[in-house]
Amino acid sequence: MDASVSIVGAGQAGGVCALALRKRGFGGRITLYGAEATLPYERPSLSKEYLTGEASELTYLADHERWRAEGIDVRIDTRITRIDRTAQTLRTESGVDEPYDRLVLATGGEARRLKEMSHDRVCYVRTAEDSRRLAHMMAGGGPVVVVGAGVVGLEIASSLRKAGLDVVVMEAASTILSRVLPQECSSLLERLHHDHGVSIRKSTKIVGLRDLGNDGVVLDLDDGETIAARFVVIGVGMVLNDQLARESGIACDDGILVDDQYRSITDHMIYAIGDVARHHSRRREESWAHAQSSAEAAALSIVEGDVAARTVPYLWTTQYGLMFQVVGNIMHANSKRSLGQSGYLFLDGENRAIGAAMLDGKREFQMARKLVTAGAAIRDADCMNGAINLKEAIKSAQEQKS
Repeated sequence: MDASVSIVGAGQAGGVCALALRKRGFGGRITLYGAEATLPYERPSLSKEYLTGEASELTYLADHERWRAEGIDVRIDTRITRIDRTAQTLRTESGVDEPYDRLVLATGGEARRLKEMSHDRVCYVRTAEDSRRLAHMMAGGGPVVVVGAGVVGLEIASSLRKAGLDVVVMEAASTILSRVLPQECSSLLERLHHDHGVSIRKSTKIVGLRDLGNDGVVLDLDDGETIAARFVVIGVGMVLNDQLARESGIACDDGILVDDQYRSITDHMIYAIGDVARHHSRRREESWAHAQSSAEAAALSIVEGDVAARTVPYLWTTQYGLMFQVVGNIMHANSKRSLGQSGYLFLDGENRAIGAAMLDGKREFQMARKLVTAGAAIRDADCMNGAINLKEAIKSAQEQKS
């Protein structure tokens, strides 16, 4: 336990991993390197409560006193520029080489920027500074165009409407959230935004931006139309910060490739967690829940050895005060059953529950989540007219297990 762990990336994943190491009894040196000039914080509020002013402070993982009490050396405003895997050292931007025994990469990513949308009225939201800049823009009123109908884009649209601004969301794809949700689920969120006065324009691309001075900008669309906005928010995904890994010869493919313990498949002295990590046999996850679970799994593996992480993918978002939750692999389902008017349970070819999605209905979602976690087989007797009786399904699952 006198080994050292260095963690590059002081966001949620990196910070949680450092704290989890101490919680599991790791007594060695822990150094946490963060490029931002602030202590580790969670990002979800950046597009919601922190953006709207409902939360005056960031959601910090811990204060200065706790980091000191835990004996964790937090080095903010410090960039790592090189990994030397042979010498097991990290080089800082100032040219200092720092040793490590175990290395955890929690480098996340940066907001994907559009070169054709370069303008001082164009905003992105990835960091606390980004959120504060957008809040300043919001204070001047709308109308606003949000480019990208992913989770972050829709959360920002919700916050903008809450502030009373007129909002149009532009999406290049034919459905919103098409990468993570099937049509029936994305429709639930699309109707929610429609009910709150947000216009979502799908299958639409922006081909140009023109300056209107103090009045904002005009966007030229691929269908020949134009739309004016006082400012624009871009939410079209992220660019992974995997350059350090790539330059050191660590295998990457849409993320740093890891095994069940979140160890790099190239070098078992190195782990990757959070947005930048991808299990070599699954698609990469971008979510608060994955940042949390991967950080804890890596800490467990470092302390206790080859302990495989057993987690079910989970995603949540809050929009207009309602929580939308997804658990499991809903994109690989063979069939579905209704969970009332605002959710679905997804089944594989053997009628086993492999995923669930629900808008609001927290109690029902938790019941469905139990079925998914158990991989329970769903009987036709527990369904009627395509809808599932959750109480009976859970009862059946317990009977099958016993």
